[in-house]
Amino acid sequence: MNKFIRFKDALKDTGTVVISRGFSFLFSFLTSILISRLTGPEGKGIYSLVSVSILLLSLILSFGTEEAFPYYISKKDIKLNHLLPLGLPYLYTIVLSILMVLFFIPLDWKKTILPSLPAFGFNLILLGTLFRIQGRIIGNSFLGIRNYWLFGYYLFSYPLYGFLATLLLNFTHPLSIETVIWIPFLSSLVQCLTFTIIIIFISPQKFHEVFISINSFIKQYKKIFIYGLFAQTGVILNFFNLRLDFYFINYFKNTKELGLYSIATAMGEFLYLIPYAIGRMWFPRVAKNQVGKKEKTFWLLLITFIISSLIGIVFIATGKFLLILIFGEKFEGSYIPLVILIPGVISIGLSSVTSSYFHGIGKPQFGTLMSFISICFTVILDLLLIPEYGIKGAAVASSIAYTVSFLIGFSIIFKI
Repeated sequence: MNKFIRFKDALKDTGTVVISRGFSFLFSFLTSILISRLTGPEGKGIYSLVSVSILLLSLILSFGTEEAFPYYISKKDIKLNHLLPLGLPYLYTIVLSILMVLFFIPLDWKKTILPSLPAFGFNLILLGTLFRIQGRIIGNSFLGIRNYWLFGYYLFSYPLYGFLATLLLNFTHPLSIETVIWIPFLSSLVQCLTFTIIIIFISPQKFHEVFISINSFIKQYKKIFIYGLFAQTGVILNFFNLRLDFYFINYFKNTKELGLYSIATAMGEFLYLIPYAIGRMWFPRVAKNQVGKKEKTFWLLLITFIISSLIGIVFIATGKFLLILIFGEKFEGSYIPLVILIPGVISIGLSSVTSSYFHGIGKPQFGTLMSFISICFTVILDLLLIPEYGIKGAAVASSIAYTVSFLIGFSIIFKI
């Protein structure tokens, strides 16, 4: 009876995350359609470059706090109402650092780093990063208290705000390559404000009543950074596996090619909805009680593979028709990269489950190892294939790298 109840709860939590990721995908998709239709492949490429850059910087500059907080909150080593007292001092340090970067970086350097963007686009990326960090820290911490409704809202809030920002900007001024740069910044700002207000209201104790001594603060942050160093390093490397090809395409080709490729990856990542939900559901359960979780992880991997493969077959059969129908004939060139990416995206989903298991047992370094070896394949293959074969070469490189990542993780589970 208890096993049935636990299975029912796990299924419900997974369903909640799947629905949330579904809404996230929907709003991201609608935003992509609007931007693609109104600004073409080049505008979509610029938008993707800004979005990816904000996410990348937020991953790097959070130094693992967004992974560490839910882990220690789920183990009850950190209280929810300590989140802002612990998180804000760190965030303010980042604020000062980034403002200094904003002030001192010469204009020529900004154009060198991201040549496709105007200077103000670079500044918006840095400012958007600040808000994205706090939004991600708070949103991921809902996993620690296993509040999947709030975590679900966090998952689709950023794309939702992006979609609303797109509508608003297009209403006030015709959407163009210059205006799409504002969309990721506005999404980050609104998400940060929303979740800061939410966590203040749901905290069991008012924040002004929380006192953290200097010794306690140092002790808490020490363990946060130790865990976060391993966990976030893996997350960052995995992110590079997923998005490094964007920068190579932008460098070796152009934003038009990047726009076509970004649509292919967006379509392919639909396969990632259910595996992501399974992984996020599995992480806090493994962290709370590790007994018997290894065997169940193998079953989850099998279920994930079957579901993802079936969806992948449907995408191969209907992908070209859907691309032309939704985005227009200009994006027909996204179909072949989409087909090439599908085996790799299936592997990403499987890697999500294995990484969640590693994080749950307190061994995030294994996830980091998976990503490190995989990114070596990504860099080498991107440099070899993208200059000559363009976005088709990028898709081949990514698929191989994603598959390598999963195979490494799968072999590690057998040995530990």
